[in-house]
Amino acid sequence: MCCRPLSSLLQQFIDNKFKQTNIFIILCGSSMSFMENQVLGYQSPLYGRRTGQFKLEPFEFDVSRQYHKKFDNQEQAILYGITGGVPQYLELMNGDKPLRHNIIHSFFTPDTMLFEEPANLLKQELREPQVYNDIITAIACGRWWGANPLRKEEQEIDLIAFDDRDTQALFCECKWTNEKVHEGVIKALVDKCRMFGHEKKHYCLFSRSGFTAAAQRMAGDEIRLVCFDDMF
Repeated sequence: MCCRPLSSLLQQFIDNKFKQTNIFIILCGSSMSFMENQVLGYQSPLYGRRTGQFKLEPFEFDVSRQYHKKFDNQEQAILYGITGGVPQYLELMNGDKPLRHNIIHSFFTPDTMLFEEPANLLKQELREPQVYNDIITAIACGRWWGANPLRKEEQEIDLIAFDDRDTQALFCECKWTNEKVHEGVIKALVDKCRMFGHEKKHYCLFSRSGFTAAAQRMAGDEIRLVCFDDMF
């Protein structure tokens, strides 16, 4: 509501003056709900006057890592994971300081911007932020979780993807540890996925430190093993 007078003023200039000039106006905003409702929405004085719209996406990993070249590959991956490739978040990091220092200072220090950023974003964009906050908290403990009717227990799977016809599925397990992933991890993933009735199942395991020889022998058309260094 506070920007409604400005929207009305812009409308008057666009309709009465700017059309006769080469002036090109660019309106930018980081709040999706505000831009869609207050600026582009049907009730806005600017409705129907836009000539183009762009949604700026976060940087991809290869671009994001150009911000702080002093960090090694693993540190770059962690940094991308916690910033999501958002330029402003990347700029808040100090490449001359250890990554651990950046994480503690930027995310766990109460007087910094990022400390309250998740809660603030939910409040700005959603009517019931607590519901979505609970969902995010649950996701942080595992991408998929639910009851396994075969084992009669709760289980988690890091990532699941289905094809359009829901006949094939990809199940993924991610291990960010200093130890090589052994064949037992692969067998456990396959066993957990028996509860899904897809005709074709594929498995992909990601490891920070690689795989044991026994685990590598299990790799094939349906089971793919990916080491962290393979991604560079």
